[in-house]
Amino acid sequence: LLRRAGHDVREAADAAEAVAACRAHPPELLLVDVLLGEDDGVELASTLRRMVPDAALIFLTGATAEPQLARMRTLQPAAIVHKPFDPATLPLLIDQRLHGTR
Repeated sequence: LLRRAGHDVREAADAAEAVAACRAHPPELLLVDVLLGEDDGVELASTLRRMVPDAALIFLTGATAEPQLARMRTLQPAAIVHKPFDPATLPLLIDQRLHGTR
């Protein structure tokens, strides 16, 4: 879906792959799922943010508890997208956060 919208997408199956991909191709945007199996998505986002401080950050999460959301907000994300969501809305949200389009 994001590729069809014209975005260059790099996927990672886990935190180690995400760090390697970020090193190889620093992104404009970090789209991070908070629930990453054994990995902690917020910790991953923090690591990636240190690597690419100017990258916009969008979290995908099913979390509703305030302590979890507060932890995400400490990284000043461009958006926190709550699951379930309509995947078709992601390209527009990304364009808005990256380019200020509506």
